[in-house]
Amino acid sequence: MSAGGARDRTGTFHPLAEQVAGCTGTPPRALLDHVCEDLLAHATGDTLGDDAAVAAVERPAQP
Repeated sequence: MSAGGARDRTGTFHPLAEQVAGCTGTPPRALLDHVCEDLLAHATGDTLGDDAAVAAVERPAQP
């Protein structure tokens, strides 16, 4: 997905970077759920006009 991916009714791209910037420490499943819900809420007609792929990786804390 690019910097936005989905557009709203006005043609504005979804602000993906801003949405995930404050999610440090969020478990991957919760982060993916949040991104998907927000993306669909942003998209025109609550559907995506194209495919979307999102991945989240959990990195263990350094000792």
